[in-house]
Amino acid sequence: MRQTIRQAHALGLKVLLKPHIDLLRDNKPKGRFWRGDIGGCPEGMPPAPHPPAGVKRFTATEWDAWFASYAQFLAPYASLAQEEGVAMLSLNTELYCPNLQADRWRKLAADTRKTCGAFGPADPDASCDDPLAQVQGPAHSGGDRRPRGGGDLVRCR
Repeated sequence: MRQTIRQAHALGLKVLLKPHIDLLRDNKPKGRFWRGDIGGCPEGMPPAPHPPAGVKRFTATEWDAWFASYAQFLAPYASLAQEEGVAMLSLNTELYCPNLQADRWRKLAADTRKTCGAFGPADPDASCDDPLAQVQGPAHSGGDRRPRGGGDLVRCR
């Protein structure tokens, strides 16, 4: 990954580092689940009023554990982004139900900012007052839609 970033920079390109997580078993499109099901959305949230069979809604303690684990997953990418002068680091992709945990994403963004640098939305016209304000509507990558509140991008440079 480091070499690819360096090659992109040598070509004059800016880099967005976008780590993904996927489920190990029964993953869509062939399976029943996708990364957006992690933690189960609250009752009545789209895209479905209930999570698929087998998706358990997390308790507050389970969300704390999941975000601690996710922070450990993200940390090496934040370090790599800082070391290699990556322009932006995506905090997540398609984490639909986890995106509803706005306070936890704000903490993760603040912690990542300590490693990676200043936080800012991908849209230069968006406000930086609320680090999560830019996630309403189409996402900045992949065209996915996210519920308001989830983490998104950290501007590294």
